[in-house]
Amino acid sequence: MERARRWVLPEPGPLPDLGPMPGPIARILVNRGIRTAEEAERFLAADERLLEDPFRLADMPAAVDRLLRAIRAGEPIGVYGDADADGLTATLVLTEALTALGGHVLPYIPGRREGVTVEGLRGLAEKGCRVVVTADVGVSAVAEAAFARAAGIDLIITDHHLPPDTLPAALAVVNPRRSDQDYGFGDLAGVGVAYKLAEAVALGMGRRLEAEPLLELVAIGTIADVMPLVGENRYLVRRGLKALAGTRRPGLRALAGLGRVDLSAPSADMVAFQLAPRLNAASRLGDGILSFRLLSTRDHAEARGLAETLERLNVERQTTVVEAVDRLWPQVESALAAGLSLIFVQVDDCPPGLLGLLASRITDAVRRPAVVVAIDGEEGRGSGRSIPEFDLHAALTRLSQHLTAFGGHRLAAGFNFRRESLPAIKAGLLELAEAELAGRDLRPAISVDLEIPLAELNPGLYPWLERLGPFGHGNPEPRFLSRRVEVLRVEALAGGANGEGYRLMLGVRGRGRTIAWPAVAFSVSHSPETLYARPWDFVYTVQLNRRRYPPTQELNIVDLAPAETAD
Repeated sequence: MERARRWVLPEPGPLPDLGPMPGPIARILVNRGIRTAEEAERFLAADERLLEDPFRLADMPAAVDRLLRAIRAGEPIGVYGDADADGLTATLVLTEALTALGGHVLPYIPGRREGVTVEGLRGLAEKGCRVVVTADVGVSAVAEAAFARAAGIDLIITDHHLPPDTLPAALAVVNPRRSDQDYGFGDLAGVGVAYKLAEAVALGMGRRLEAEPLLELVAIGTIADVMPLVGENRYLVRRGLKALAGTRRPGLRALAGLGRVDLSAPSADMVAFQLAPRLNAASRLGDGILSFRLLSTRDHAEARGLAETLERLNVERQTTVVEAVDRLWPQVESALAAGLSLIFVQVDDCPPGLLGLLASRITDAVRRPAVVVAIDGEEGRGSGRSIPEFDLHAALTRLSQHLTAFGGHRLAAGFNFRRESLPAIKAGLLELAEAELAGRDLRPAISVDLEIPLAELNPGLYPWLERLGPFGHGNPEPRFLSRRVEVLRVEALAGGANGEGYRLMLGVRGRGRTIAWPAVAFSVSHSPETLYARPWDFVYTVQLNRRRYPPTQELNIVDLAPAETAD
């Protein structure tokens, strides 16, 4: 019987000498591309050695020089941000850092995610800003940069999205993805680029910033934008998560309290699935400035009120997404019945900020690239999510003649278009996806780091596993495979009736004794009787259950299959 998900194990091979560590940890590091003891030590330490010199970013000297002149002269500095979590945190990093360095900063967040606009630049100019720094936005703003230059505005663009062939004619374009520079890490988030600029300005003044309040923002924005937690991001996010545990921001404390989010031991998953959706709810359904105010306020009463508003918007977002998915699902089923490699659907009466969430729901459910579009009058917007086998941004680049604007990454992108271009866009995306994906096995793949007999799984491994974090995109939590494991006990989890979730006791018997491990399993379709009836092969992670005292290790089941069918 074919499994719904493929289990992918690395090719076995000799282990290099990575220094004193357990063999399973060495194997996991090899799977992460580590080949020498020095590389292993740097990865495990995740210290300042992972940081890159900010002045190796192209145009950084020009950006720093202009900002230093503005600070010394008392010129107003506009910071033009984007309205998502990455853009909000990037804007606040620049606002707080430049203010701490003596700057007079005027932040601007558009109500929705609309990029740099002439109207926004004009508004900052009317407030006296002759220097404007963008945050997580602007790398494709060619016309807007031309307006800024004509209006006498020195525009400094900080962004991390893929740059076009022709860069905007700004004073500086600071972007780690530029090909004409010798910067060692290209996967910074927008907030990461903002932090590097702030760091460079401080260095230019011979000063040091108080890093922790900024790094907690860097961690939130980097995780929310699903950037890989490797290289420089690994250091920034690890340190930022530690700072988040002791945050002094009333807004974050209030938001966490309403959402029952435990900030005492923050993780990338906690940020991605609990904090970030609440911060993004404002720009998806309301006004992005609400989340900016929540993050920046020092007033506890204001923080509480803003947190309550965001919580309400987040609940509204969840309801709206569920209803929209129900409405568009017949289109998805029709596309699947036709054997299409890409799902292209149109939805009416849906806030533009939710299009990406709808595309994500579709991609997660059917393991196909998905594009969701909405049309208002003669203008349309689209948002897509993809799978590793299909580069969505490259596809949009091929179709750019039909688009009025587009941007994003390989796995997530958005675009604007005119109504009459919709048929060409749809046909082009379907054709490109079919050429790339037809005939390929698109079942979701579960990467397994190591096959290990359950009897050999040592509780002493967990402290080493913690050192491999933070876990997230680009650095997934290590997964293990243990075969022919018996289910010794099954209990329904609270809220997990009807086979949806179980607390298990797994074991292997031999030599007169049983080695047992507690485990949790969610979204399991098998009945307890079926689980008891035979041995199973389990893919799992090892986690610490902090809800118990003392905290105990347990296995978090990722997938399972009857022992004789898993190979």
